[in-house]
Amino acid sequence: MGNERRLVPYAGIAPVEPATNPAEKGVRLSPRNDEPSNDEPSKVRVRAAIAGDADDAAFLAELAPRLAAGAPDWHTPADITAGTRRHLDEALQGQRETEVMLIAEDTVGSRLGFLYAVSTTDFFTGEPHEHISDIVVAPAAEGRGVAMILLREAEAWARERGFRSFTLHVFPANTRAENLYKRLGYELDVPRLRKSL
Repeated sequence: MGNERRLVPYAGIAPVEPATNPAEKGVRLSPRNDEPSNDEPSKVRVRAAIAGDADDAAFLAELAPRLAAGAPDWHTPADITAGTRRHLDEALQGQRETEVMLIAEDTVGSRLGFLYAVSTTDFFTGEPHEHISDIVVAPAAEGRGVAMILLREAEAWARERGFRSFTLHVFPANTRAENLYKRLGYELDVPRLRKSL
């Protein structure tokens, strides 16, 4: 099968059409304040990452350093980048049915961002749910609604599989991402605190 193998069954291709509600699909956002602009929505499609595809793997590795945005001092950017690259490479090759790795691209196939979600279990209820492990948008694609599109597609994927909730982590100083998540209906759950010994 080679490059034709997909990470997970994902059939969604989501061309974005003009939205009537700015908080919905693909509205062009201003890079400075995340407010919708008057421009037409970006044309974006979402597909599953392909195991064994060198270009997909290189794209994931290239964006890994962006996950250090807003990280506390005890997590060095080098550690975050190395750990994330290792984690994403394993995920891309893993082919797990309860995980999804999506890549957003424009109409000519340029990669714009990715999202990786994994299945986990709620500590208190024991209910399985999906957790967004990583979501990153390429610098050149910021402000085009790519993260919102990836989140919507991942949520649809999870709903189709019977999951009733999604979770994610965000570094406290990454307020831009946190504001987007809140606009999309994500709420604060259990903050995690850390103390160096």
